[in-house]
Amino acid sequence: MAIGSNGGSGRSFRAGADELGTFAPIAHTTIALGPDGVRFMSMSQTMPRMDVATAMLVALDDRVAGACVTLLDDAGFRVIRVKHVAPALERMPVVMPHLVIVPTNLRKDEDEGLVDRCVAIGAEVLRLSPEVDARALAALVASAAHGSLEKPR
Repeated sequence: MAIGSNGGSGRSFRAGADELGTFAPIAHTTIALGPDGVRFMSMSQTMPRMDVATAMLVALDDRVAGACVTLLDDAGFRVIRVKHVAPALERMPVVMPHLVIVPTNLRKDEDEGLVDRCVAIGAEVLRLSPEVDARALAALVASAAHGSLEKPR
């Protein structure tokens, strides 16, 4: 790993590519002088992301969202509900959901944006009609949840 010295100036530096050209997690190191003239160093490192089964519910009405939360929670998914498309688009690259459930009545531009983002992060998309009955909802969500976990990321 390429690590440089900052000569005790208190400035930070970052670890970069190692000799093989692969990137290591970003390390952040600070070296400074304390009030008594003693040098001290603090270091933190990016923690690896745990790949927890996650579903994001976007712009679903309360009835459908409530049923989805129950079904997905029982299947071991972490469930995140987002009321509007714009904040969902911002959160997707951070949350990295396996499954994104949206209503069929989104505007075309909203649907295209969601699909583009889901393709980029490797998420499965499930579109549900607001009028879907409970039995069909359970079958669709179970199938999509299972399929989203088998999809390579």
